[in-house]
Amino acid sequence: MNRVITDTAPEAVEIDVPAAVPSTAFDRFVADFDNPQGKRLMGVVLLHEGSLLETIDHIATLPLPVTVVLDSGDEQVRSTMLDYRTAGAEVALKADFPTGARANDVEVAMQSALGLVPDAVAFVDPGDTGTQDSRDVTNQTIEVLAVDGRGL
Repeated sequence: MNRVITDTAPEAVEIDVPAAVPSTAFDRFVADFDNPQGKRLMGVVLLHEGSLLETIDHIATLPLPVTVVLDSGDEQVRSTMLDYRTAGAEVALKADFPTGARANDVEVAMQSALGLVPDAVAFVDPGDTGTQDSRDVTNQTIEVLAVDGRGL
């Protein structure tokens, strides 16, 4: 078989490739932050107790990433989450487990809490009603968070 050899390259074809969708909750909801000078990184974690909403505009102007911890038991938690997200802050979730919770209770409690605060990048243990009472509860909490790529 004879082949024709030419000096011209085949014409390039442009193809639009869609941007990859982040696969974890952390990647989807993390606050934007640039560090062009390569400075040491630091962030601030604030516990929302109602009065922070008055300063939400100031939070957005801070020169470092801010994560605000929201209590899933707050009646306004969904709208509060949206306010902070609109201002550019990350949100984390604090949720109480029932007293004497077992591992299977964690799944139900976390699904309910994450339904209220779906943009949470992490879970913050509330301490007295959290994951520290039982290794099984701790392990189940880690598993639930890992499924969607959230931190603890």
